[in-house]
Amino acid sequence: MVSTAPDSFTASAPKEAVIAIRETPVVAVLGTGMYGRALACRLAMNRQVEVRVGSRTPTEGQVTQVEAVRGARVVLLAVPPQAHAAVIHSIAPHLAPNTVVVDISNHPLCAPPPENATTSIAHQLQAIVPNGVVVAKAFNTLSAYALTTSKRAPIVHIACDSADGVDVLSAVCVRAGLVAVHHGSLSAAVELEANPHQLFPAWRPPFYLSIIVFVWWVVYDTLARCVIGGHGPRGGPSLRWHLIYLQVLMSATGEASMTLFALTFVAGPVAGMIQLVRGSASKPFGRFFGGWLDMRKQLGVVAFAFASMHAVVGVTSKALLKTNSEPDWMEIVCFTFGLLSYSAFTVLAICTSQNVADSMSWAEFRAVFSWLGMGGLLFGVLHQAFSAWISHGYSPSPSKFWIGHGGVMPSSSWVGIVIPLVAIAVRLIVWSPCAVIPLRTLRNEVRVDLKNEHSDTESPHTHSPTLRV
Repeated sequence: MVSTAPDSFTASAPKEAVIAIRETPVVAVLGTGMYGRALACRLAMNRQVEVRVGSRTPTEGQVTQVEAVRGARVVLLAVPPQAHAAVIHSIAPHLAPNTVVVDISNHPLCAPPPENATTSIAHQLQAIVPNGVVVAKAFNTLSAYALTTSKRAPIVHIACDSADGVDVLSAVCVRAGLVAVHHGSLSAAVELEANPHQLFPAWRPPFYLSIIVFVWWVVYDTLARCVIGGHGPRGGPSLRWHLIYLQVLMSATGEASMTLFALTFVAGPVAGMIQLVRGSASKPFGRFFGGWLDMRKQLGVVAFAFASMHAVVGVTSKALLKTNSEPDWMEIVCFTFGLLSYSAFTVLAICTSQNVADSMSWAEFRAVFSWLGMGGLLFGVLHQAFSAWISHGYSPSPSKFWIGHGGVMPSSSWVGIVIPLVAIAVRLIVWSPCAVIPLRTLRNEVRVDLKNEHSDTESPHTHSPTLRV
């Protein structure tokens, strides 16, 4: 429901856009493939858009392509790019001036656009449409599944040179319950067509960070358990050489998961502390910290993957050791805390699914991702602390915190809980009354300012479908 447009478009609301809002817009969908059917179904869902499905061989509920475009304000080409010329040739005489023809196609997966591309499929379409017809690029970043099943309003990125075309297409999106975002002029279609071919762009920074954290703990555990700790008089627990791989892997995956979970949950409290220091909740964060906040979901999912590996390796190593001795109470407590932590993070991992998150209320979202998340982190710290105590011979002596002759390096079992403890401490500080009350005041002031700004700048009689920022 939000569409941004260049400042030059903000002088007045185009007449066509107002008409499109007050009257039922007519949209022609040319193409009866899977995506064309999904698009037509979504546009007609609220019954506020008159949708005509055009086909070369119409069946029940369909019309010919020529009949579909007659009187249509928007024409959506849900056909392959190689069919654009033939379709435009057949419907060109029947397109009214200022009709918005929308290209929704993409390059095939086997032939992605070149990285230095300067033209797009939309530009090629613009070269063959009649004069006076507006060409736009939209809907190509949405899948048929998102259009038909997503509970959250899908975002439609629009690239178009015409202010009227942007407003009319935005009006159609508003009627269909979609969120329209003006991505820029038609030259932005190059970027929009490249987006579907990107391989997990949002996962790259958290993936690289996770690899660095995991490799760090593998190296540290190897040095602590096998190189330094295995030879000093105060070294760590003895290891069977044929089980070193499993022991190091179990330790490294557990410590990596705790580190990544801590980095996931500490970002929010740190953001609150920064806002308190600034005395403002409206100033944007820097690029580094903003990127950290954006990748919390991915970090949490990778941390859960490491936690699952830790659980599997732990069970496997116990089976290979084939110990017949009964566990004492500390081992049972350690296992219980580990089970509680893993159960909490399992719920978190399930709730990161978009469909599950969309169905949650704000109170439920906060309870899961704030309270349950910190509870899982606390259980994980207790699990690791008991595990370290057990592995160091149930000794509370500070000398057990160090390994190697003369205390060369701290034990990895204790180092692994430092960052999680810092995350818990920062969260408790932000939850304290001396911080939570002024922070809530700052954030409420932002909401009030935004509300006042909208009331001052928008008339209750304004019907423009475009909110420009």
